[in-house]
Amino acid sequence: AGRELGMQIREAFGGAAGDELVVFASARHDYDALLQAVAEEAGTQVIGGASSAGEFISCERGEGQVCALAIRSADMQFHVAMGQNVSGDTDGAAAQVVQSLRQAGGRHRVRLRGDPPASRARLRG
Repeated sequence: AGRELGMQIREAFGGAAGDELVVFASARHDYDALLQAVAEEAGTQVIGGASSAGEFISCERGEGQVCALAIRSADMQFHVAMGQNVSGDTDGAAAQVVQSLRQAGGRHRVRLRGDPPASRARLRG
């Protein structure tokens, strides 16, 4: 599934690599193998996403599938950051994301689910 998805992304971009991918995949997949195959074929290491309980592909919907949003841009830079234990410690998870993005440099906007005042952060490098 990963190789096929990565090849479709390359084809959609005329052979160019995607700058950033957001992948949604059923828990039926081996995520490590899936994401490695997508990264190799699509030509990017900047991948975010989540598991899903129902995937959508064009006009289809199903279960056990994989879908992705691929982005190419000459004007944007992409970074992926992860905060752990969001449900147990929203502020701690937000701090993890902020720290990771600060290390990446540049300007970022962050939006986490949770209490709106505590879950918004704007970063300046």
